[in-house]
Amino acid sequence: MASVKRQLLGPDGEPISTANLKHEIAAPTLGGTRPTMWDQVAPGLTPQRLASILRAAEDGDHRDYLTLAEEMEERELHYISVIGTRKRALTGLPIVIEAATDEDRDIEIADAVRDVVEMPEMRDLLDHLVDAFGKGYAVSEIIWETSAKQWRPRAFRDRDPRHFLFDRLTGRDLRLSDAGVPDGVPLAPFKFVRHIPRLKSGLPVRGGLAKPAAWAFIFKSYTIKDWMAFCEVYGMPLRIGRYGPQATEEDRRRLLTAVRNIGTDAAAIVPESMAIEFAEVKGGSSRQPVFHGFAEYLDQQISKLVLGQTMTTDSGASMAQAKVHENVRRDILIADARQLEATVNRDLIRPFIDLNYGPQKHYPAFTLPVAEPEDLKALSDNLKKLVPLGLRISESEVRDRFGFTDPDEGEAILGRGGLIAFDRDAQDDDAGEDNPADDAASEAEPPSDDTDDDAKPARQRRSRAKASNSRTARKAKSKPKQKPKRKPANGGQKSACGCGCGAKANNAVALRVPDELEPVVAFGLEAWEEVVDPMLKPLRDAVNTARDFDGFLALLPTALAKMDTERFVATLAASMAVARGLGDIGVEA
Repeated sequence: MASVKRQLLGPDGEPISTANLKHEIAAPTLGGTRPTMWDQVAPGLTPQRLASILRAAEDGDHRDYLTLAEEMEERELHYISVIGTRKRALTGLPIVIEAATDEDRDIEIADAVRDVVEMPEMRDLLDHLVDAFGKGYAVSEIIWETSAKQWRPRAFRDRDPRHFLFDRLTGRDLRLSDAGVPDGVPLAPFKFVRHIPRLKSGLPVRGGLAKPAAWAFIFKSYTIKDWMAFCEVYGMPLRIGRYGPQATEEDRRRLLTAVRNIGTDAAAIVPESMAIEFAEVKGGSSRQPVFHGFAEYLDQQISKLVLGQTMTTDSGASMAQAKVHENVRRDILIADARQLEATVNRDLIRPFIDLNYGPQKHYPAFTLPVAEPEDLKALSDNLKKLVPLGLRISESEVRDRFGFTDPDEGEAILGRGGLIAFDRDAQDDDAGEDNPADDAASEAEPPSDDTDDDAKPARQRRSRAKASNSRTARKAKSKPKQKPKRKPANGGQKSACGCGCGAKANNAVALRVPDELEPVVAFGLEAWEEVVDPMLKPLRDAVNTARDFDGFLALLPTALAKMDTERFVATLAASMAVARGLGDIGVEA
């Protein structure tokens, strides 16, 4: 019986041919519909010319519009600054691959996808795709290879957006320009990564930021020209030449030449009978704010268009105002990340998996997570309040929130009593001995079987799946859970807390730095029962003698008079003298 060979199907349901996956099919040409050189549009641009360019783009011919969008990023300094900020905010996000499930097969596929996205060319691909913010869309061609017995992207070729066009029927289907096909040819499946951000509803060609920014661009260009003309006229003083009544025509001509040349040469020779004056023009400088204010206003509108705010680009904004507006830009960043994730998953991740593993029911996800801004001071204050009330929090989770790493064995760490040496076994023992609430909670919980996933809560199963999405978690699962206990350097005796309460200090062993006042504290607490007993004996006798509370109050003055405080006062005075002496000789507590 002959075997049936399975064939991949594209999004349109047609079989996919792998013959052209290794070759470029959208390379530019010297002639035809995909040239590398284009005529400039920005020089001499007028409002009438701009309106005709935008109308032509809406009708399907958007080559001049894309050329203008490119030139705007080369000519307008503020526009390239803010749109570059938005691009880099997105491409600078970390790349995270999440496995579809915690099954071994899905984790294996996720690991293969991680190898692809860790290619140096991957960041270059993202840098090109975000060019769609200004122009409305961006396309990159994938060059595949099978040298490692696996279909892998070898390179990503950035393609000029002017080499593509939208179909005339819907205006949404992107096609490759071809000399023999006026409406273009469909893009080959598994061959192109096309990013069309949805910045607004409507046709994709009308969604680029360059379209509304073009009007601000042309208005500002006129403003700058007028401002330069103003500076040329009013930046140079008015020269006035005076000649006498006996001056001849030749004398007047020489004086006019001298007046004209003094603006560039700053020197002139005139007869003694002639004079040159420099007249000061009043009110000229007052016109400067008109040009400056309008240009600044246009810059602010471009900032609102691209970033959604103006505070982070204005030097006069306060730190608090910039933080408020930073959240607005973060909303835009989250939307940009979500749309770029969908593009990469659709045009790169899924084709890679289909070519190597076949179609899957669930696919791993390419994500660009945007970190939540967190107030660490508020978190620290909440921990101080909630932990003493019995809230159980993972120590490793707190370290992760603050960005701290787990200490190594024997590494000096900060503790309540100063610098101490970290011992993991001592920490585990203390956690088990000193927290009776945890012991009670563990006794109340029934034992669970690790192999019975159905009996576990859904939250626990999700956390396990999330942990399995990383190579580190997979390696950790293969390691034994039990490890041999290592004896601390001091023979297993934990150091007492430095405050003298007698409790064990967390993670403290023999290397804890002693406090210089500990001898003073020890001296003061030595034989404390013998020191306090003469003071408390009259009070005990009064309590034992009185029959009720009123009787005790009646005996209290007599008991206070009989209290012997001589030894207590002597001990307190001696401790204060020792502490004063340590301070005088310069010992720091």
